[in-house]
Amino acid sequence: MAVITLTSDFGLKDHHLAVVKGTILSHSPQAVIVDITHQLDAHDIQSASFILKNAFQSFPKGSIHIISVNTEPSEEHVFCCIKFKDHYFISTDNGIFSLITDENIPEKIVEIIPEKFHQLSFVCKDIFVPAAIKLLNGKGIESLGPNRDTIQKLINMKAYADNSCIRGNVIYIDNYENAITNITRELFENNSKNKKFEIQLKPSKKYSDVYGVSEYTLNTISLFYNDVTEGEILARFNSSDLLEIAINKGNASSLLNLKTGDVIRIFTYDNQNS
Repeated sequence: MAVITLTSDFGLKDHHLAVVKGTILSHSPQAVIVDITHQLDAHDIQSASFILKNAFQSFPKGSIHIISVNTEPSEEHVFCCIKFKDHYFISTDNGIFSLITDENIPEKIVEIIPEKFHQLSFVCKDIFVPAAIKLLNGKGIESLGPNRDTIQKLINMKAYADNSCIRGNVIYIDNYENAITNITRELFENNSKNKKFEIQLKPSKKYSDVYGVSEYTLNTISLFYNDVTEGEILARFNSSDLLEIAINKGNASSLLNLKTGDVIRIFTYDNQNS
C-alpha cells in the first residue's frame, strides 16, 4: 500500500491534524500515514517546499504527499495534484509545486474540482484527503480532474559564482537554528578547487556597504560539529549537500543574527596570491 505523507502549518495544539488522520483512516484503515512536519510558520510555503523537497525522495515511488499550507483557493490558485518523479503531490497551486520541482516540469498536472465548493469548511479534509484516497485505492491521477498544462511559478533563490566569489543566501533556519544556504557542495568544489577561501557571513553594520569586510569569517569546512570547540562557529555540508552555518552546541541564527534571505559570500584566492 502506498504511503500518505502530511506536511502542514497546523501545529500540534489543535484538532485539525487528528481530523485529517481520522478521515484517512475511516476510508482506509490500513493506510500508512507519515508526518513530515506540522510546525511550519503559518502560510510559509518556502519552508514547506524546502522540507518536502529534501524529504520526499526517501519515500517509495507512488507515495502521496498532502501539503496543507496557504491552501485558500482563488481564481489563479486552484486545487491540484501533480505527478513528479513518480510521486504525487496534492495542494493548492500557490507556487509550492514549482518550488518542489525546482522549475522542472511535472509528469502530469490535474485540477481537482470540488463537487460542493460552497460547502467546504476544511480544505485539507474536504478536498485533499478524498483525492489521496482515490490514488491510494488505485485510481489514476486522471480520475481527480481535468488536465492542466502549467503550474503557478515561483523561483527558488539560486547561488552563483564568478572568478573570485560564490554568492548565496540563507534559505532555511532549522530546529537547531543552523542556517542552511543554497550553496551546494558541487558549486563550492567546482569554484574553490586548489584555492584558499574565506566564507564571509553578515557584514558588520559599520562596513555593511563593503562586501570585503565581514563581522564573521571562516576558512575551513568541517565534517562534524565537534570539529570545533563548543561555542565556535563552523561551516559544513549537510545531508542535502548544502552549506550550513552552525555553532557547536549553540544557536547560529540567533547569535549571529542570520535570517532567511541573508547573503553569504565565499571569496576564493589563488594560493600564490594569498
